[in-house]
Amino acid sequence: MNRPSISRADGAAPWGALREAGLTAGAVFGALWTLLEPLGGFAVLDRNYSRSSADYLVLVLASLVIGSVPVLLRAGGRERDPAARLSGNRARFDTPGFIATSTDRVCVLGLTLPTFASEQMIEVFRGRLAAGVSIRLILVNPFSPTLQQRPRHLYSAQMAPQVTGATTITSLLQFRASLPPGQAANFSFRVTNLLPSVGLVVRDQDCIWHPYFVRYTGVRSPYMENRTDDSDVGTELIRYFDDIWAMSHEVDTGSPATELENICASDVLLTPDTSTGEVNLVRRILGDHT
Repeated sequence: MNRPSISRADGAAPWGALREAGLTAGAVFGALWTLLEPLGGFAVLDRNYSRSSADYLVLVLASLVIGSVPVLLRAGGRERDPAARLSGNRARFDTPGFIATSTDRVCVLGLTLPTFASEQMIEVFRGRLAAGVSIRLILVNPFSPTLQQRPRHLYSAQMAPQVTGATTITSLLQFRASLPPGQAANFSFRVTNLLPSVGLVVRDQDCIWHPYFVRYTGVRSPYMENRTDDSDVGTELIRYFDDIWAMSHEVDTGSPATELENICASDVLLTPDTSTGEVNLVRRILGDHT
């Protein structure tokens, strides 16, 4: 499966910079002409190149340069934060091939991640771990009630998202158990009880990501590509991953079902304290005084 071609979304930025610079130059020229017209137009600068005229010309040229700098800097900022729209959906993307070229890290965030529990991907993981690559994955706890918010009709009748997530966790646990200790230390996966707003795959500094739409599963969604080292969007995406990682839970015991259920039961976000002052204030605002 080939990786789809990338269509640069910011390709018009250089032309936009030239257009803005041209408008700035035109404005300065117009102001200069307005000031010189009462004195005889630009011919006044030819009258023996007087000291005052030369100073005036230098001042105008400096104004032109200074006025153009912010325009060029803004365009440069857009150039440094590129976004690339990839055609189609992630089902057409060569995810194993993308991961197989990693040299430093792999970070994956999604709902159930069946692609990353396939035999092909497991072999890719095995090769990357042998090369010293760090791999981290986050998926939604299959016992979490938030996973039930996903439209049921998007998924196979035999493989609801909860079932898919449980199958992924079983495969990842078996894979981790098969790794040598040194490699196992570089392979981690966690579960979160909350639905992430985006799914992402990070390979070193390259990030493939997509929002979770109501109409599509993650693998069927349109997606984008950003760099995490020179892109504001990419930087925020990896921070988002790290934030969810910090709030997620490792699955380490020999009884994963019990552990995952306990993770749900102990999550204050799923069982909020309804006796707080904020909750009582909400009741008063909404007219529920019971």
